[in-house]
Amino acid sequence: MNNENPNIPVLEPVPNTETPKPVNPVEPQVVNPVSTPEIVVPKGFEEQASPAPATTPAPIEPAPMTNPVAARPAVSPTVSNQETRYNPVTGEEMNMSDVKPQAAPTTLGEGAVNNEEKLKTVDVNYKPTSTGNTVMLVIFFIVLIAFVIFLPDIQTLIAQYKAGPVEVEEITSGKLVCTLSSNTVNLDRDITRVFEYSDNKLVSAKFTTIVRGDPSLDEETLDELNAQCEQIKTNVQELEGASVSCSYEDGKLTEQETFDFGTYKIEEVSAAYTEAGGTVIEFQAGEEIDSVMTNMRQGGFVCNKEK
Repeated sequence: MNNENPNIPVLEPVPNTETPKPVNPVEPQVVNPVSTPEIVVPKGFEEQASPAPATTPAPIEPAPMTNPVAARPAVSPTVSNQETRYNPVTGEEMNMSDVKPQAAPTTLGEGAVNNEEKLKTVDVNYKPTSTGNTVMLVIFFIVLIAFVIFLPDIQTLIAQYKAGPVEVEEITSGKLVCTLSSNTVNLDRDITRVFEYSDNKLVSAKFTTIVRGDPSLDEETLDELNAQCEQIKTNVQELEGASVSCSYEDGKLTEQETFDFGTYKIEEVSAAYTEAGGTVIEFQAGEEIDSVMTNMRQGGFVCNKEK
């Protein structure tokens, strides 16, 4: 700014010749000297407004910068109780003698050992089941299985018990039917014997024998049996109380014998069978039907009475 009044002195700033000393390796910031503005004093006030000596502001010293990581002390992983540590947050000293060590956590191996000890304790305290209880349990299961198996029979017995005694009707007149099946290497035989009786006395009988075989492989055997049947038929044809019929076709031979024990003569009939190479079952008129049934069952027949 230009000074219009030449009589007013101009105050010039005095430069500061002192050099600030650096505190740390960081370069200080250089502050440019500030120029003091010129002051214009009106006339008559020169004495009152005596100029003050110019002062130069001190340069601004930057705050020292420190590395927070480097400032923290190194902490050893294994420190004794007497060693001093620093708090990583506040940087204050910590007396490790006042810090009590914590117990290490239980490892998996220790837990496994503790579980094994418990299992050992259980094994030691285990008491086996007594033999008596085992036997009773087995008997119970046997009875239960038998009850399930024989349940239908048990139900039948219960029904019969509730119904009371059943009167069995005795059959005094009817038929006694006896059957037998036999097999050889080549032939199959089905034999049926039917005895008619009255008042439990034998009256007549009819025998039927069926022989089966292979028409080609067993043809010779079947032809011999058929020839024998035809011979017996011829021998008894003139006799009273006996008759025989034969039928042979496609490997099947059917022989039927009928006896009337009222006119039947056992000696003549037996001789006719023997001459043809056969045998006759000897029965007599008036024989007890129960005795006939016993003899047939002893020969392997299955017999039942029918009306």
